Amino acid sequence: MLIQVNEPIGITRLQMRDKVVLIKNESDGIKYSIKSQDGEVLSGNINEAELASKYPDLYQTIRPALASPNGAADMGIWAGM
Repeated sequence: MLIQVNEPIGITRLQMRDKVVLIKNESDGIKYSIKSQDGEVLSGNINEAELASKYPDLYQTIRPALASPNGAADMGIWAGM
């Protein structure tokens, strides 16, 4: 499968208890799409600030797992809290 230069790259799909989170790397940054379990799009292509504002509990769940744009140099120690 070939990916075009300007095509967003899917990073991952997280299956939560009541929602599905799709994470993509787009030219203007990481974008999140939130779907219900039955596939209804609740929010599409929102940024991290919008994710935190619209879905604070979901954001707190996935936030510790977010990668740093500069790799390991910016990563702190996560204690699971």
